[in-house]
Amino acid sequence: MTKTDIILILLFADGEAPIVGTTRLQKLLFLVEHEKNIKAQDESFAFEAFKFGPVSRALYDDLEFLINIGLLEKTGEDLNISNYSLEGIEGIDAKDLLDDESEANGREEDLEKTYEKREEDLEKDLEKTYKKRTEKTAGGDLVVYRITDKGIDYLRENNLVRADETIEIENIKKRYGKKSLVELLKYIYIKYPKYTTESVIKDELL
Repeated sequence: MTKTDIILILLFADGEAPIVGTTRLQKLLFLVEHEKNIKAQDESFAFEAFKFGPVSRALYDDLEFLINIGLLEKTGEDLNISNYSLEGIEGIDAKDLLDDESEANGREEDLEKTYEKREEDLEKDLEKTYKKRTEKTAGGDLVVYRITDKGIDYLRENNLVRADETIEIENIKKRYGKKSLVELLKYIYIKYPKYTTESVIKDELL
């Protein structure tokens, strides 16, 4: 299983529920690796301590690759901490992360409604809700990632849909995917303190 396989499985898990924000995606992948001990065969995500906790520098290239070959879709704008660039991170006020949480909570509630609708009507309601959500996100600071039909076909063709690792990855997404960003960060900061040594929000979170 490669790094890109793990990313696609995470997006496929839990009814293909989209993931809002690169920060959240980073942290869920971190938990997949550290709580389920699922590691890629090609190379590690190589998480390291950074401004907002553990970060994988390689993830951005992986995401770009998946988008370019049509297995992953990204919508929205990268205007804030949701997709912080490693080069421009110094210009972000740490307090902005916490201030933006109240606004992000509303977006997460919208996503929960989307999950429920998806169970009721797998196709029609998701597309309708997702279109509205994309319009909102385009003017905000959060990006949305979701697996494409081509990505799902890839997982099926490679027998990854029902793999043991897939079940474990799904457990991570179900357990932590709907937590608020602050709750998710607090959990990681408390349990994995060695990844907080470079954090600029540690005092505000703990």
